[in-house]
Amino acid sequence: MDFKFAIFPAIACLCYFIGLAIKTFGPSEKLDKFIPVICGGSGIVLGLVIYFTVPGYIPAENWVVAMCIGLMSGLSATGVNQIYKQFSEK
Repeated sequence: MDFKFAIFPAIACLCYFIGLAIKTFGPSEKLDKFIPVICGGSGIVLGLVIYFTVPGYIPAENWVVAMCIGLMSGLSATGVNQIYKQFSEK
């Protein structure tokens, strides 16, 4: 069985927890508006780190694709948070 695509939700979960930690332990509420950017940036970093440290685990041909995979996974963490927030308010 091939689990190469399990990296997408793994990066998204890590970015979600990074954003949650910043929201919870952040120094001010002014930082909250930058959480999507921070999640995207941390996704880029995680995608590149995984690409270079565990070759073949992330389904990317080069580092640019690995960076894009990390970015999309990081930004999807923000989307998941917003879906949860919208449904919990109603």
